[in-house]
Amino acid sequence: MDWKKDLGAQDSKYYEWFNIFAAFAVLGSLLTQRPLFLLFAGVIFTFVAASKMYDKRVGKKLYIRNERTSVRLFPNNEEKISIRFQNESFLPIINGELSFKLEDNVQLDNYEGVLVQGEKKYYVPLSIIGKGETELSLSVKAIKRGVARVKAIQYVFPHFINFRTIGLYYRRYYQTEIIVYPKPIPVKGLQETYFNTIGDQRTNISPYEDILNPIGTRDYTSSDPFHRIHWKASVRKQSLQTKVLEKTRDNTWIFIINISASSRLGNTYFTNNIENLLSYVTFVCHFATKMGIPFEIHLNTQRGKKLFSGQGKEHLKSALELLAKVSNQNTLVPFQHLLYKIDHQINRQQTVILFGELPDEARIYTAKWTRKGLNVFRVVEHENGATIESTSKVGDGLEHIQ
Repeated sequence: MDWKKDLGAQDSKYYEWFNIFAAFAVLGSLLTQRPLFLLFAGVIFTFVAASKMYDKRVGKKLYIRNERTSVRLFPNNEEKISIRFQNESFLPIINGELSFKLEDNVQLDNYEGVLVQGEKKYYVPLSIIGKGETELSLSVKAIKRGVARVKAIQYVFPHFINFRTIGLYYRRYYQTEIIVYPKPIPVKGLQETYFNTIGDQRTNISPYEDILNPIGTRDYTSSDPFHRIHWKASVRKQSLQTKVLEKTRDNTWIFIINISASSRLGNTYFTNNIENLLSYVTFVCHFATKMGIPFEIHLNTQRGKKLFSGQGKEHLKSALELLAKVSNQNTLVPFQHLLYKIDHQINRQQTVILFGELPDEARIYTAKWTRKGLNVFRVVEHENGATIESTSKVGDGLEHIQ
């Protein structure tokens, strides 16, 4: 059964009292020889039996359609979600009240929620028809970044016969989620930067070639390296042939996001500026997608910490979902540990863009990457907005991109 049923703590005693009254009525009928008392006892026994049968069967064939569903919104956008109830019993449920919780990053139109510890509890009147489907349509407005899920679903309604309250508590995990993306905040100074390095982007002029993707052959010359000889083509043409490889470049942007801050004692905690920080990342993701630039994301958290390189609208959607799901419930990883891992994977001539606090330990890696030929930038927040600035100068000096 999908529901846990609550008939009340005094349910058994409630029926016991009726049975006692019925027993006294039977006894009174026998002592006084009056059949009216026996009729009264029969009515009570019928009432108790029907009530217990209703208790046993109600909610037993009530189901919630629970397909995996994701609703994606930006702040201030609205969308409708539906909770569909399938009642396979012929017994309707009248004048009930459905309650559930939602995170406070969204709100329901036409219903006032009660805020408790970052969640709002809503109460919605609901009657469910017998032998059919009842759909509850709710208009949801996105307020701020985050993920909201319908949880703690309860349905309370009056008993059809004795009008006592019955509670049904949904046992299953309801799979509808509402993903609210970060609101993009402009970053000044963004401009497209391409670098010639090994990767997936084809070009006619580049000092780098894809050794796994030859596009033809040509006659061998004495300056060609031995491993470039195409032996099958050489046998076919009866003369040495050299592989012609496709020119490639990689203009991938690597976003490294530090969502932590450090106290004077060296303790690490979630930065208070996390919402603005993720909004800047969102803006740069939109920009990269618009310009056709592949990008990847790295976060200093244990879960949901990486998005592999890609491009296009689907990749942008994955990036925004990753950013939406960042929560202070995640476990932080020291930023220098994240940089250490990236340092062993990074290719030369890629573009690195850093977001968030840049501790002294991190500057060791930014200087190293600059010496290797990478262009390293940092998004810096000022009073009049955020700008992207180069970290190529020694120390704290930053060169603004014009």
